[in-house]
Amino acid sequence: MFRSVIFTAIFLVISITTVAQNAKSDDTPASFQGELAKGHGLYEKGKYEKALKAYQSAKEMVPGDPLSYYFIGWTQARLARYDDAIVTLRTATTMAGDKDPVLYAKGLFSIAVVEELRYQLDAAQAAWRAYKEYAQTQSKAGSFVATADARLAAIKKQQALDKKYAAVRERINQSK
Repeated sequence: MFRSVIFTAIFLVISITTVAQNAKSDDTPASFQGELAKGHGLYEKGKYEKALKAYQSAKEMVPGDPLSYYFIGWTQARLARYDDAIVTLRTATTMAGDKDPVLYAKGLFSIAVVEELRYQLDAAQAAWRAYKEYAQTQSKAGSFVATADARLAAIKKQQALDKKYAAVRERINQSK
């Protein structure tokens, strides 16, 4: 339950600010924005498979726009398709590159979150370090270094607990 609330809250905050910052008035078709909006509505209602289809439809309309990849990645993560989510979020982040530092930072942040969700703590640490490094050097990105520091500390604490739990399990197994 808690994980679901956090997941939805993070997604909504990121999606609202990302769409607002990336709203295009030049050559991006209105149907692309419409499909993204449709996907957001479905996501908010918990219809993740349908949301994924809407985001994929947006991707097909404008294949070079990283925004649809970004939302596909978050939706894949919500569906617990973590490996796919990581690949898709990396694609979005790479596509955003220097031309969109905000989306690039959000991509790095999202990768770190998904690595934690799939309990790949070493990969999560590396992802949070990458996010922190980028956040420290890119003032335009609107990033939060303190978040990376807090997550790195939490992961370190969890890894220490995991080692202790492993030692206890080993002692229990030896006493049998």
